[in-house]
Amino acid sequence: MRSNHSPQYPSIPQDTARTVVDSFDKENYYIKIGSSFETILQDLNGSALERPLRQTSIPAYVFAFTTIFQYQERLTDEEMAEAVRIRPEVRYGLRLSMRHPNISAANLCRYRQELFENPQACEAFKKIVERIMDFTEQSTNGSSKYSVPETICLHNRTNKIVTSMLETLGTLAATHPNWMREIAPVYWYERYNRSFSKFVKDVLEKGRPEMIMEIGNDMKYVLGLTKQEQRIASLAEINNLKQVFQENFEFSQAGKQLVWKPIACVSCSRNTLKKMEVK
Repeated sequence: MRSNHSPQYPSIPQDTARTVVDSFDKENYYIKIGSSFETILQDLNGSALERPLRQTSIPAYVFAFTTIFQYQERLTDEEMAEAVRIRPEVRYGLRLSMRHPNISAANLCRYRQELFENPQACEAFKKIVERIMDFTEQSTNGSSKYSVPETICLHNRTNKIVTSMLETLGTLAATHPNWMREIAPVYWYERYNRSFSKFVKDVLEKGRPEMIMEIGNDMKYVLGLTKQEQRIASLAEINNLKQVFQENFEFSQAGKQLVWKPIACVSCSRNTLKKMEVK
């Protein structure tokens, strides 16, 4: 049975403090957070801040802070895991030693699943978000219809969808240029020459994941054409495209319309939002 005691938070590790002392101002976002753990976490339910995942000994409050940092910088799980690994100011903000531990991208996803499924953990996380935003005088963009975890999931999924499509088109253009010229719609030349970062920014800032449906339908189009082309269907990029498509999209009950799966981690079973259908 979990307790409700107030946990004792670790002090800032000396090796991390030494690394940042000459490189970062005390007003740096991460330095302010790392120096203010006790203020930010004061009186929060201790049991909701303890170890949330069986696969790691890292406490929940570290995952909570990491998730908020990830949201603020608009990073994917892989990018956030790398930031924790190599950026001393981020480690200072988490009160982690420069030596260990690291946080995996998979565990960032699992922590979000915990937030979607565990009301106690979700409530503690929301309070931490509010306190950090108040403390640092920042905003979570209150006009957005998506929560912090949902926004991160949207970012990760957008990254994966766009990247898999770009990799597939790049490979097809290099290995089967004549076939590509025959099947490529004219609008692809504009759509897939757009800046990936700009596309992601538009999706996140405008709160319009239905924009991703444009690419979902392009993925369906490519996969449909490759069924009859074994030389193309066997490409690794096509197999990856098929997997990403199945993880993120499905067909309506009538079987004719492509629908976007609810925003949550791809492997999370809880439906947090209604499916969005695109005619």
